[in-house]
Amino acid sequence: MVSADFNLPAFAATVLPKLRVVVMLREPSTRLWAAFWSYGQFPARYGASLAGFSYYFGNQSKAFLDCAERYGTRSCALRFEAHGPEQAGVYYHCDQLIKGMYALFLREWAMYFDKLIVIRTDDYFRMPFRHVRRVWRWLGLPHARPLEMQQAENVPVHDELKDVNRKHGEPPEDLLRPIRRFYAPFNRALARLQRDSGLVTGDWAEE
Repeated sequence: MVSADFNLPAFAATVLPKLRVVVMLREPSTRLWAAFWSYGQFPARYGASLAGFSYYFGNQSKAFLDCAERYGTRSCALRFEAHGPEQAGVYYHCDQLIKGMYALFLREWAMYFDKLIVIRTDDYFRMPFRHVRRVWRWLGLPHARPLEMQQAENVPVHDELKDVNRKHGEPPEDLLRPIRRFYAPFNRALARLQRDSGLVTGDWAEE
């Protein structure tokens, strides 16, 4: 029996009890698209094409769902390859697919830290300095002086997804649709956890 009771949030709470956590979340299907192209092993294994990405998602999602049916979703998300040779043999242990199951991990962190703030990545890139100010206030830092504000505003903002889309094109909607369906239960759980309906509408919507 694999235990999922001890995890990184529990460890962090032990050694850093006053830690404050800032979380940035990208819509999961586009996060998976960016991860596929950002790590060369995936296109090399599955094919550097739209069909390769579709094959990658199909392979990884089936492996995860098979594990979840047998051992449970939470346990497979936290300890996928520890469940046995079948899971250990899955290419990179569904790591990038699992990273988009935000609600499972955020719930773990929230159990140990009440000082936690969540920012949607797309919101941040639309208005970066607004969110910097929000985090600044949330951390209780002294009010920034004019020069510090100017320096913060001039920090370049880089979105890796734009680099991926510039090189490989934007993923077609029909390619993302099954991925959004896969992540929909996790997004609904995240929306309830955060009391944020924006996590199930707009770019985050299932359809």
